[in-house]
Amino acid sequence: MDKIAVLSDIHGNLEALKACLEDIDRRDIIIIICLGDIIAKGVHPMECIHLLKERNAIFIRGNCDRFFSEKYSEGEITPRIAFNQNLVDEKTRDFLYHLPMSYERYISGAYVRFVHAAPWADDVYVG
Repeated sequence: MDKIAVLSDIHGNLEALKACLEDIDRRDIIIIICLGDIIAKGVHPMECIHLLKERNAIFIRGNCDRFFSEKYSEGEITPRIAFNQNLVDEKTRDFLYHLPMSYERYISGAYVRFVHAAPWADDVYVG
């Protein structure tokens, strides 16, 4: 049976992601599912995305991935949007924006759907 690691809300924190990947390596995990929010807050989103792509991670779009990769008119761009968009190139913003909202697979005989937030929206908290 394949071991699976599920990561979420990396938010450009490269050092934390590296620590997680080291632990994943120690546990011989080969499948990584990233539940989104790779960007926003931290200053290394490109490096984080690159590391996860190197590992053939399965990506799901989070609300921050969508929000900061959307196209805005000049008057709509706030300093926070500009800061986060300037940390990733246009190709990466397009990649993030078009990520799927969910990923499904069978795990130990059960059909499991992975999402960032609610199954119907990437920014709705389900508690």
